[in-house]
This record gives sequence, C-alpha cells and structure tokens, in this order.
Amino acid sequence: MNQMEQPQLYDIFPEWHIPFWQTNWFFWVITCSILLIAIGFFYLGYRWHTAKNKSETPYWQQTLSLIETLQQKEYTSTEHSKQCYFLLTAALKTYLNKRFAYPITSATDEQAAQHIDATDLDLKLKKNIQEIFRGCVLIKFANQQALDEQVQEHLTLAREVVQKTIPKIDSKTA
Repeated sequence: MNQMEQPQLYDIFPEWHIPFWQTNWFFWVITCSILLIAIGFFYLGYRWHTAKNKSETPYWQQTLSLIETLQQKEYTSTEHSKQCYFLLTAALKTYLNKRFAYPITSATDEQAAQHIDATDLDLKLKKNIQEIFRGCVLIKFANQQALDEQVQEHLTLAREVVQKTIPKIDSKTA
C-alpha cells in the first residue's frame, strides 16, 4: 500500500491577521478623538458667543473703578504709595491715549506732562494732570514717603480729570 502522501499546507501567520484600522481599540480611539474635537468646537463656540454678547465696560468706567479701588486703601509705607502712583499714572496715560489719542502710554511722566501742556485741554485739567505726573516722580523713583493725604488728593484730581472728560453720547448715534 503505497499511498501517496499529500503535501501539508502551513499558514504564514501563526494567527489570523487583522489590519489595525479594523481593531476594537482603533475604533474607540477614533470615537473618543472625534468626541473630544466636537466638545472643543462647542466650547470655542460658547466662548465666542459670550465674548460677542458681553457688554464691554467703557475705558473711562474702568479708569474710574481703578481710582475708586485705589482710594479705598491706606498708604502708610513707601512701597504702597509707590505702587499706587505707578498704577495711577499708567491708568491716566492709558485713559488719555484712548480718549484723546495722545501718544503718551509709553512716555515718561515728564514727557507726558510736557505733551499735555501742548494740548488744547482746559487749563485746570492740564494743571491737575501735570500735578499728578510731576508730583509723583520723587515718590516713584527716589523712594520718598508720600503722605496719605497727598495720595488721596492726587487720586481725587485724577477722578475729576476723568469725570470732566467723559465723552458725551450723541442722541443721534444712540
């Protein structure tokens, strides 16, 4: 009995091969990625919508609220008064830049006072602004002690400047 042996076929792979894009883990990774991207888009849309509908506080109101905050504090040390004057002069420069387009935001206090002198503002407002800018130089840079009354007086002058220069809303544009 001579039987002919049949050749045996062997598989190349020890187990059945499944491409990675057809596996369960790939399906779940893609599903989670798409879900995270969708959540991100919804979040960005929400932020854009709230930013668009948010009523922005006018720059003069921001300046007035900063001055009110500074007025509520007591200035007993050199550091506190120095910090107050840095904030006050920066806020005034920013306000005057936004209100009248004066290029003084990056100017020194003396340069800002000289620029204000050349403007067509009311004489009393000019003197108030210059008193603030020139009166704080020694406090800011020479570590001179400022009296609480002097700081409060300058804050009151700054408040008057802002209140007197608030733009009037035209009834035709409103």
